[in-house]
Amino acid sequence: MRGPQGKFTLHEDHSKPAIFLCGGIGVTPFRSMIKYATDKNLHIRIIMLDSNRNRQNILFKNDFDKCADTNKNLKIVYTITNEQNKNGDDEWKGEKGRIDIAILKRYLNSDDIEKGIFYICGPPAMVKAMQDILEVDLQIPAERLKLSIFHLNCIKLLLIIFSMKSEMYCQTCENNTRILYEFKKRMFCKECLELIISTRVASGI
Repeated sequence: MRGPQGKFTLHEDHSKPAIFLCGGIGVTPFRSMIKYATDKNLHIRIIMLDSNRNRQNILFKNDFDKCADTNKNLKIVYTITNEQNKNGDDEWKGEKGRIDIAILKRYLNSDDIEKGIFYICGPPAMVKAMQDILEVDLQIPAERLKLSIFHLNCIKLLLIIFSMKSEMYCQTCENNTRILYEFKKRMFCKECLELIISTRVASGI
């Protein structure tokens, strides 16, 4: 599997659709791209397929949904791989399973496949699987693929989730919560840590 191909930033030729394929925290770099395209009202078709274990693991969902509400050129597709539905009223109505050739064909049209620039970000196994599908099944040439393999080690990140018996406070926003995350020997709530991760990944740290 090749390493990252070219700069992992939104391409400048907006006549070519942007297809984002991501898994887990690999969605992070696409947050800034989508926000930029939405804020600048860019006329570029963007489709993002975001795979997670369950709905609770979907990062930045509120941000993406707000962008999708205002950006008519943006389509967000969430798919979950390990959802257990115990309550019919709570049942997940979105896609289920990993991103595969079938789900790609459901959401990509012929113009997307023939002209689109494909960005893939996630863990190594996911990136390799997506690359194989695009190159072998859809015959996407290498020059239209941009890969970013997300290793936690790349940003020297260690997450430890604590179920606190006593209330503690996030060291950024000072909100109290019973679940905190340790990063570089400091404790953060989920929302603040997501912002830290997003900043560090976008900066290439």
